[in-house]
Amino acid sequence: MEYDPHSLLASSTVATAPSPATSGTSLVVHTGDGALFAENQNCTVCPAGVQATKANSEIVRVTVIATDTFTIARTQEGSSARSIQVGDQIFNSETPKIFTDIEGQTAVSNGVLLSSIFQTSYDTTLSSSATTLVRIVVDALNLNSVTDISCPNLTTVDDLISISGAALLTTLDLSALQTVTNNFTLQSAVLTTLDLSALTTVGSGGILSIRCGTCTSLNLTSLTSAGGISFGGLDVTDINLAALTTLGSGGINSSTGFVTSMELTNLVNAGPTGISINEPLTSLNISSFTTGSLSISNSNLTSLNLSGVTTGNGSSSMSITNNSLLTSVTIASTTTCIQWNFDGDALTQTAVDNIIANLLTAGYANGYLNLTGGTNSTPNSTGLSNIATLTANGWNVTNN
Repeated sequence: MEYDPHSLLASSTVATAPSPATSGTSLVVHTGDGALFAENQNCTVCPAGVQATKANSEIVRVTVIATDTFTIARTQEGSSARSIQVGDQIFNSETPKIFTDIEGQTAVSNGVLLSSIFQTSYDTTLSSSATTLVRIVVDALNLNSVTDISCPNLTTVDDLISISGAALLTTLDLSALQTVTNNFTLQSAVLTTLDLSALTTVGSGGILSIRCGTCTSLNLTSLTSAGGISFGGLDVTDINLAALTTLGSGGINSSTGFVTSMELTNLVNAGPTGISINEPLTSLNISSFTTGSLSISNSNLTSLNLSGVTTGNGSSSMSITNNSLLTSVTIASTTTCIQWNFDGDALTQTAVDNIIANLLTAGYANGYLNLTGGTNSTPNSTGLSNIATLTANGWNVTNN
């Protein structure tokens, strides 16, 4: 909502009274004083030289100003009609509307804060019809009793969303939300469904962090860009981030313990932090992934194709560990990544030998390759010979 304009010490006297005096909608103020006032503000009219009271005053709304001539709406804010006379004083005063507008913005939005004002702890339903807000803040000190947040028209949050400690939250309607400039943090014990199907952007410096222990349905199918993404404590089995193409310094971290399928179909660059997934995955699509670090642990994957990972740097690493069903991993012979850890997997001898051969063909020195632990196979004679060559080139290679 828009607040009324406020004028500094705007005061004048009535030069021409309305006609009729109790219902006319036009008056003229003292010459030159019209410039002190603003349209769409409430003013008090009362006799000159006395204190304004409810008995002797009327609140009018100035809707149009033409030099010194005001068009007014009468009897505003529950005030009674006054017989306005020439010489009456008119001024932009502090009326209840000024304060109810402020209270209404934070109470109607109820935690959709446009300032640092905190709400009372007894509100349960928070709603706003706005399309743009500065921020949404609901926490243990601020509306910790909320059960329903409804912003069905909201498309843009200029700063952040922070909902934490809202232990009774069961309904969250942000179905039209497209952009959050900074962090989007959500923690709730009883929220089961989260529809963010319109969300495309969480700002380059912002992190999308979702931790809802009973959430079984999460829709992020339109998300194309985020500074970082973190999932924890979800009861979701499928996370679809197929539209994601841009990832900032926050990377991706997922450790809910329930996700069995994840789609990162169009993500090319994992950013400086990379991707870390500690989930019981049976399906992972990272077919476009070429650049950055990747960590996958404790999955139920049986095979993993990393042949697209061709671009590495000094800090990039592939850590594919403790995946007890993982028998096959494919890497490219053109990869520039030189940090590889397959500790605790179940790679076959063919998979082990191919990994060693492709890293040798790639031709880089001073790398790291761990093929120990789990049920990883021992390399064959060619694989052992290739390990010797890699070691001569400064590689640290360990194997079963």
